[in-house]
Amino acid sequence: MTQHTELNGKSSHSPILLGYVIVNKELIDNGKSIGYFYREEPDSNEDSGWRFFTGEETQEFVDKAENFVLYSASKLAALHPAILPFLGLNAPVELEWYEDDYVIVEEA
Repeated sequence: MTQHTELNGKSSHSPILLGYVIVNKELIDNGKSIGYFYREEPDSNEDSGWRFFTGEETQEFVDKAENFVLYSASKLAALHPAILPFLGLNAPVELEWYEDDYVIVEEA
């Protein structure tokens, strides 16, 4: 997994305090939209626990670590501002795009 860093990044929002997220590279490199994301307990002090996907990934795609990057939470929020209101939610939580906004996924 590669790491993207933010140089001189400034934000008036809290994501900069979150640290890093794990992101499908297509959301960064190809400008695809976030269709699904969740927060789990973090793996380290720098990890926010957030994981972001297009929502169209196959299991084969997800199983390859090279398809994901460790990315600055604040920089991801700058690229995809619609996620900003949700980044303060505590783990565990799952969200998906539904019609015109993100909604919390109800678990059975």
